[in-house]
Amino acid sequence: PEMLDRDEMDRRVAGGWVEVYRGFGTEDYARQFEEGDRHYGGLGIYGNGTYSGTFREARGYVTGWQPPRSDMTMDEEDEAFEDYRTWEGLGLRRMAIRPDARVASQHEVRDLFIEEYGYPDEGLGLEGMALRDLGRLAAALGYDAIHVQLDGGDYYVILNRTAVAVEAS
Repeated sequence: PEMLDRDEMDRRVAGGWVEVYRGFGTEDYARQFEEGDRHYGGLGIYGNGTYSGTFREARGYVTGWQPPRSDMTMDEEDEAFEDYRTWEGLGLRRMAIRPDARVASQHEVRDLFIEEYGYPDEGLGLEGMALRDLGRLAAALGYDAIHVQLDGGDYYVILNRTAVAVEAS
């Protein structure tokens, strides 16, 4: 992915890039996403890839962060956590998806799968086995991400790291 400083990231988000966050669990995993020679997408119900979402959701993937006080409300924790100094080095990344990225909804990808292979739980031949995952199918068809809309918020499954920019820590 393209690496940006905070000011440039702010400009891009203001210009229409989709802002998302990802907690990688450790700084090593975050660096692998940013600099590694391979994209190790995780497993997921909406397709294999790098799941990203709201700030609060991403915070749940960060290990080692503790709120300044144990009696804080979630809103107070969010406010404290938004201070970059409190989560520096913990594997959380602010990212933005390019406006020209090819993004499919989770419904589009599922419909494409059903059209090509039948329902995911039906028996597939060898041809279908390689693309049995919705993320792999979407990536093979040239999609950069899958947009998942749920009651709890929007998520993006990133399939192509070059479709995002990451704020340098």
